[in-house]
Amino acid sequence: MSFTNPLMIVFWIVYVQFAYDIGIIPYYNTIYLFAFVLFSGVGLLSYLLLIAKILNHVRKSFNASLVDKINIILGFVLAGFSIYFLIRSFQLFKSVM
Repeated sequence: MSFTNPLMIVFWIVYVQFAYDIGIIPYYNTIYLFAFVLFSGVGLLSYLLLIAKILNHVRKSFNASLVDKINIILGFVLAGFSIYFLIRSFQLFKSVM
């Protein structure tokens, strides 16, 4: 499902740019990008399978307050990434103009 989800595809495109910015990918070489996509896909697949297996075993131990706290923390993480990419897009726009 992740491969056909447009938002997930956009996320991976943005993630590649983020990885390039922080130096995980040294430059845009076909071999590096292919390896990055391959291992990212394997990582995503294993992550989703592991989460599904764990949640299947511990689904009764989650309460509403824990889920609320997790959502708040992830909201701050998302806001942080939004601010980073907003600043980065302004920097790139300024360098182009």
